[in-house]
Amino acid sequence: MLERLAEYMMGNSGNLNSPNNIANALDANRVPTNHVTVRRYISYLSDAFVFYEAKRYDIKGKKCIATRRGFLAELP
Repeated sequence: MLERLAEYMMGNSGNLNSPNNIANALDANRVPTNHVTVRRYISYLSDAFVFYEAKRYDIKGKKCIATRRGFLAELP
């Protein structure tokens, strides 16, 4: 499950995602999971510096948007 989650996040790097959307996509690909598990695994991957959170930024208002998040892969 962790490997599929990492593959999904790398394939959708930079897109806005939520644990619910990711869990639904994994379920559709026959990887049974739920949003709580996905959120926990994303936290583990972030703590290990595999992925980091990219906050949305409003260019016109010059401030961070606090609504949704995207994650980017840390490439060597």
